[in-house]
Amino acid sequence: IDADLRVVIAWDTDNSDMDLWVTAPDGEKCYYGNKLTKLGGKMSQDLTDGRGPEEFMIHRASKGKYKIQANYYGTREQTLAGPTTLRARVITNWNRPNQKEKVITFKLGKEEQVIDIGEAGLR
Repeated sequence: IDADLRVVIAWDTDNSDMDLWVTAPDGEKCYYGNKLTKLGGKMSQDLTDGRGPEEFMIHRASKGKYKIQANYYGTREQTLAGPTTLRARVITNWNRPNQKEKVITFKLGKEEQVIDIGEAGLR
């Protein structure tokens, strides 16, 4: 399977919930409550017990910008290791010869925080 856009998030704490949100150029948000979009975006299962991954994929994307965010919903983890680290992989032309990947890492401060991962502009 190939895709115009694939986004994967994972994090490093157990018993925590992170939600991937991807908003298409038409304004429709793909997330755990809307796993299949009109334009063909698909969201993986919502993992609420820690570490992920959660994944978004669209085989043939519409032209325009896809806004990528993560919502640090909360944690039940008691840790001395410090804040949760979120790792996001944004892949265009996934599983094709012209595949490009960007990996972004965030240290999270507080729960109920929305993280702007970035945008993927597709033509």
